[in-house]
Amino acid sequence: MANLNDHMGRPIVAVTGIGVVTSLGVGKSDNWAALTSGKSGIHPITRFPIDQLNTRISGMVDFLPSSSKGASPLTYELAELAGLEAVTEAGLNSSDFGGPLFLASPPVELDWAERFSLYNSDKDKDDTAAERLLRVARSLKELDIFETTQFGSIADRLADRLGTRGLPITLSTACASGATAIQLGVEAIRRGECDRALSIGADGSATAEALIRFSLLSALSTHNDIPEKASKPFSRDRDGFVLAEGSGALVLESLEAALARGATILGVLGGCGEKADDFYRTRSKP
Repeated sequence: MANLNDHMGRPIVAVTGIGVVTSLGVGKSDNWAALTSGKSGIHPITRFPIDQLNTRISGMVDFLPSSSKGASPLTYELAELAGLEAVTEAGLNSSDFGGPLFLASPPVELDWAERFSLYNSDKDKDDTAAERLLRVARSLKELDIFETTQFGSIADRLADRLGTRGLPITLSTACASGATAIQLGVEAIRRGECDRALSIGADGSATAEALIRFSLLSALSTHNDIPEKASKPFSRDRDGFVLAEGSGALVLESLEAALARGATILGVLGGCGEKADDFYRTRSKP
């Protein structure tokens, strides 16, 4: 009989489902086929004008229905696709998951398409752009635009779609967000709060603003001529990272619960932890 608890007496946490979406495609099968054939998901940007930009390449996901609808709708679709793949692989009900949801999601702001829509909907008064936006926004009778600016709205919709339990948790710890979502799932199971948890990381926020902000930090590669060679994090001549979009999801279960229902064990999480560096926002302590 397998040992079901770790050396501290806590439930061992197993992975029973995985989902992924990247600029290479939707699902593990398509992504693995692209990776093993040497295909790159980095390509020239077509979503917005790039004439005056130093960086003109990215790993944007441009083939989904919501790819042109803004960061919030795209992040939701990415998260939903990855979550569905993971839950289905785990052999669980895709509309009644039965455990908590932890979503790593990018910070949200009003999309430019919606800003222009609001601004152009009322030109009767000679007021400033900011004043007009506020005036028009206050008179709106529906919640669609409002919800895209709420940090927790994506997780709320996912919770309804996948039937997760309790209040969904949305978190953002910069580049570590996905790992933090996994850690929260692991800790919830170890504490005995649940037998299973769904951890998802999703980001569809490769907007013009994001590109410019990272460029101003000198953080992005400018290797535009050969996009597939730009991302080289461990090379001596690395000149920055490449902005991209995508999602990943893990179904986490206590080993005991997973074995009891006959689930396939894809892996076991041996441990996790976090620490922070207080030196500088984008640089490590010397």
